Amino acid sequence: MRRVRSAAIAAFIGSLILANGTPAFAAVSDVSTGLTEGQRVGNRTVVHPVWTGSGITGIEVMINSRVSQYVPATVESTGLTLRFASSEDGKDLDVTVRVRSGDESAEATTRVHVDVVAPTGVKLTPATETVVHGLVPVTATDVPDDIAEMAVRDVRTGAQLARVTAAPWVAQIDSKTNSFLTIEVTDLAGNSYTYIRSYYPDYSGPYVSPEPGEHGDILPTGHSRIYTTVTDASKVDRIEFWADGQLRSTGRYIDYDFGKTSRTGSGWLLAWDEWGNERINEFTFRVDGSGPVVTAMTPANGALVRGSRITSTLKAADVTGVQYATLVGAPSDFTAPYASSIAAGADGRRPVTWYLVDSWGNSSTFTRYVTVDNTKPALRLTSAPKNNAKVKGTVKIAAAASDRNGVNRVELLLNGKLVAKDVKAGYAFSFKASKYGKKIKMQLRAYDRAGNITYTTARTYRR
Repeated sequence: MRRVRSAAIAAFIGSLILANGTPAFAAVSDVSTGLTEGQRVGNRTVVHPVWTGSGITGIEVMINSRVSQYVPATVESTGLTLRFASSEDGKDLDVTVRVRSGDESAEATTRVHVDVVAPTGVKLTPATETVVHGLVPVTATDVPDDIAEMAVRDVRTGAQLARVTAAPWVAQIDSKTNSFLTIEVTDLAGNSYTYIRSYYPDYSGPYVSPEPGEHGDILPTGHSRIYTTVTDASKVDRIEFWADGQLRSTGRYIDYDFGKTSRTGSGWLLAWDEWGNERINEFTFRVDGSGPVVTAMTPANGALVRGSRITSTLKAADVTGVQYATLVGAPSDFTAPYASSIAAGADGRRPVTWYLVDSWGNSSTFTRYVTVDNTKPALRLTSAPKNNAKVKGTVKIAAAASDRNGVNRVELLLNGKLVAKDVKAGYAFSFKASKYGKKIKMQLRAYDRAGNITYTTARTYRR
């Protein structure tokens, strides 16, 4: 049947061709603009005019007699787009489609209402950069009566996520997969305006960390109240502090008795935001219940000291720092390295004690024992030429020395100069008289282990 109809059409067209080869034109009739009376139209309105007839040589679209568009022969399947001036907005105008076939033409006119203003006044909630969770109702308000469609798309992929064509103008969007959106609002005239909304999806619980104190994570013994820093995109619902297997406190403050002894432990700060997102934040702490530790001290334990005062120096360490150190019997020292002195007192053994306090108030003591020795050693000559004796050759001297805490050495002085020393009991010396002049002054000097000194009475020799 289709082939018979095509052959008939071909024969008909052939009968319209004149002898000189010029095609004949059939009358054009039944023209339609493709519009309806009173239709709202804008600069994106596309018309699809129709007619009856063949041999079309041109199509004109006129708006109130102004030619808006002209095509030479036929209309593409995409149709014809109307073009209006901004000054024509809100007016009722005549749209005329005129179809020409040679010298023949036919036309149709439809009165329309012009609307070329995009719907820019629509309000959308949530506002851009709002923190969201789960299904988000993107809602349009202040929507004009002529809105035909609201389409929501993903900016990254262009995929349409929702389309709403009537009130209520609400589109449900899954924020877990879509948070960067375009919302295109289109009115009945085809005018559209695209809104961009970027949201912050929140699917993580709050970060909670104790604010570091003066000494970081080191805590004093006993009860502590620690403020925490909380970070979350959304409102925090609640915080719990767990330690030693039990819930210890709630809220932004950690209230807990951390015990009386030094230890290292862990706690957990559990936090939830308004969406129910949870995070477990571990909290490691150290409890300091010990006083400072001495790393160096003078005098050494068992040292012999002499003089009216005993001077002591001290170095100490503590995880929170040493607040002060006190040599018992002297004022406190607040600056390291610590040094002070106390009265030596009578000869004999006595303690030298330091009292130390750290930043948390923990204290410790450190004691060393010294021996005070301000007694000179005993020294006497046991064999030597008498005073004013005449000497020659090699002169021999012998002496005996003693001390309660030990003799260190005995020295021989000739003419005021040290010429020999002996560190073993049975102290003995010798010298050649010819080396020291006609007149020789001889004297012995003894030192004990504390540094006390004893001299023998000087003797003068001649040669």
